[in-house]
Amino acid sequence: METTTPPNSGSVIFREGLIFGVLLGTVHVGLSLLNESLAQSGFGALGLLLIVLLWLGAFFWAGARGAQQTGRVGVGTLTGLVTAVFAGVIAFVYLIIYVSINVSSLSQQISDTYTNRGLSVPPNITSTIFLGLAIGGIVLWLLGIGMGAGMGALGGLLGRSQSTVVLPPTYPPNPSYGYGQPSMQPPYPPPYMPPYQNQPPQWPQQ
Repeated sequence: METTTPPNSGSVIFREGLIFGVLLGTVHVGLSLLNESLAQSGFGALGLLLIVLLWLGAFFWAGARGAQQTGRVGVGTLTGLVTAVFAGVIAFVYLIIYVSINVSSLSQQISDTYTNRGLSVPPNITSTIFLGLAIGGIVLWLLGIGMGAGMGALGGLLGRSQSTVVLPPTYPPNPSYGYGQPSMQPPYPPPYMPPYQNQPPQWPQQ
């Protein structure tokens, strides 16, 4: 099997995270628009399941790609995390645009819900909607980042097993010299004894 040297881990993490993050965020927007039609047909739960599986699969594959290129599981973990960051930004921007466009209908739905339950309608429904949007979006984003790191680590295990990268060797710790390079002591004693103070060298007997 042909082996290669590992590329720079930082560039792999950023590149793969950006590619998978943008693709994931774009497909998420498309599925979210499709889910509106599915919700009207009574299949909204199916659309949500597809979105969740999409995110999990993207995180796993991004982690596998990162680890396969570098031979390190940790790179797969960080690749999944960065993927979640970029995809989360796109998803959050889409959510803000969607709520801004439909804020009137959402306010009316909330007002009708309060009225049907015999409750007083809040005075600032629009502000409440955007406040809940900000809090909920941040919480979901953080959950997505944690999920991305976890699935990226699982994908990293697969990617490392398929990697052809040769990692630099690591040396075991030496109690005399600490961690790092092995000691340079010769494996055999010198051919003569070192001289004591004020005495000539003692050469070996022939």
